[in-house]
Amino acid sequence: VPAFALAYSLSQEEEYRATATVLLRDTPGSNIKLAPEDLEREAATNLGLASLGRLADRTAKRPGPPVTSLTVASSISVQSESSSNLITITSEGTNPRLTSAIANAYGQEFVAFRRASDVRTVRAALGRAQRRANGVQRQLSQLGDSQAEPGTTARAEQDTERRELRLTRDSLLREAQQLRTAGALASGNVELTQRAST
Repeated sequence: VPAFALAYSLSQEEEYRATATVLLRDTPGSNIKLAPEDLEREAATNLGLASLGRLADRTAKRPGPPVTSLTVASSISVQSESSSNLITITSEGTNPRLTSAIANAYGQEFVAFRRASDVRTVRAALGRAQRRANGVQRQLSQLGDSQAEPGTTARAEQDTERRELRLTRDSLLREAQQLRTAGALASGNVELTQRAST
């Protein structure tokens, strides 16, 4: 029996583990303190995002050692804690280089996914601000076409409405410019802080 156990253990391939760490940052300028239940929900959301099957698909399509989505999905485990802004991505396998490559590629895909999501969110907000500014500009143009007699109450009301619409339009245009800048800087507030190695 001891000889069988020795032969069996020698025939088993060694398992390797490689862990990459992703840092989730707070949104710049945000001083909002979340309640404990919000922290737990945010951690669960981030964990859910990091565990999406499409990340395994995207990881498998990356240049490098050929792997399937199933191989990636079955080798990866993702963990986070509500008390931390870190997500750990662990890959397990029998090939040390491939194990590290999968963990790192998966982490990079998560970062890219979050960044792309950020850009989409900013673009949607920019589109809304621009449409609202255009609508206010149309109202201003229509108001300019109809002029009440100078010195009348109607004219004073039109002038007040014009001033308010111009302020609203200018505010929306500033918001749109800020969103353009935010879109250019969009990072998803996430980065791969520790690459995996075995």
